[in-house]
Amino acid sequence: MIRINLLPQQAGKAAARAASPQGGTVLVALILFVAFVVTFGVFGFFFSSKYNEEKKAAELKAELEVVKKKKADLEREYSELRDSLEVLRKQDRILQLLDPPEGRLYWAEKMNILPAYLPEGVFLTKIDVTEDVREVETRESRQAQQRWVQGGRKGRQPTKEMTPVIRQKLTLDGVAYVPEGTSDQRLERIIEFYQRLESEKVVTPFNNQEVGFLDQMTTNILFDEFDQTRVGGRPVTRFRFFLSSRPLSMDGSQ
Repeated sequence: MIRINLLPQQAGKAAARAASPQGGTVLVALILFVAFVVTFGVFGFFFSSKYNEEKKAAELKAELEVVKKKKADLEREYSELRDSLEVLRKQDRILQLLDPPEGRLYWAEKMNILPAYLPEGVFLTKIDVTEDVREVETRESRQAQQRWVQGGRKGRQPTKEMTPVIRQKLTLDGVAYVPEGTSDQRLERIIEFYQRLESEKVVTPFNNQEVGFLDQMTTNILFDEFDQTRVGGRPVTRFRFFLSSRPLSMDGSQ
């Protein structure tokens, strides 16, 4: 039987080559090469992406360390400024207490009215005013601490705020003398002076207002033991009284 090839001549040759063993090997090699190129490309893309991510992560880590260092420096500066500001505030509060508003400078008034309280035969030999300044926690700070504890100590503990408290003490040294009198009579004069200071009111010489010596002071008058002695050859009884002003603070703390 006669075979008739209807394919073009070139196509026939290509088909013949593909059908040959050598043509099959070339095709397999071509497929393997394409697969290798694709695999290498995917691996290269993955490696490049991972390298870029690691590089970016290292850069971010370095930036984070810089930010952390700046944060630590700023926190240190803030702490130093806060401490300096607190010192200035304390100094300002002390200055305000040492230079109180009208009505609080009462020692001059006390000295002006003191002679009116002296009974006959009682003489002051020394007047001394001392001052003690200490710091106490403010009322608002104590309340904030209490709320924090009652709330289960959640969150940051409130900072304790302190305020200076000034206490002033007046010491009166004196003697009682009664001509041809006894120690009991001298003691009576001292007790009379004590009672006058405690309850009597007098009119101030500069504004004609009636005031008590213990106004704006604590009500307790303390005293030392009385001493029987002689001054200039005369028998006298020495005494010493201690009176205190009410504590002065910026927030009214006692």
